[in-house]
Amino acid sequence: MSQKTDQFRFSLAVAAIIVSLLVISYFQYKARYKPDPEKVEKNLVNVQKIRSGMDTSAVISIMGKPDSRYIMKGSTAFYYLGTLPLDCHVIFGSNGKVIKYFPTAEEIKKFRKLGD
Repeated sequence: MSQKTDQFRFSLAVAAIIVSLLVISYFQYKARYKPDPEKVEKNLVNVQKIRSGMDTSAVISIMGKPDSRYIMKGSTAFYYLGTLPLDCHVIFGSNGKVIKYFPTAEEIKKFRKLGD
């Protein structure tokens, strides 16, 4: 066998191992990530109570502790579980006040209408 054939077989074996690990990881993730439907519904109801200008403590009193926090274009954002594509996000400006939140009530109604 030539050296090129050996290299090709080695590369193919490495690729197969990587794909196998990715598939296993995906199914482990899917098995663990089963959001509680009651929590999701509660988040979708509560996000509709959020208003621009609220501070973080007001948001937490309505929504509860965020599932995660992230930085988006220099602004802090809270993430709450929803149902794709309706995950709940609350974005705060540099002054710590809400500047954007979604999904809106209209987006939730539109999405639910599509599901009917």
